[in-house]
Amino acid sequence: MTRALSDLKDEVLALSHKDRALLANLLVTSLQETESEEKVAALWRREAERRFQEYKKGNIDWLPLDEAFERAYRDL
Repeated sequence: MTRALSDLKDEVLALSHKDRALLANLLVTSLQETESEEKVAALWRREAERRFQEYKKGNIDWLPLDEAFERAYRDL
């Protein structure tokens, strides 16, 4: 650990619990890789296609949409 990082660590640990939590959130957020909307959409299309193929093969059952939403809300 460099001296600058060590000094920074000491300053951060002197912060209040709330401020450390806010800083931790900012740091974690800055490290998360942001995927483009197109990539996310492509992943969802692939997942939807996979699920549809599993349904067609008889490997999974389907639920009416209203029942699926009812279950989802109930499990929240």
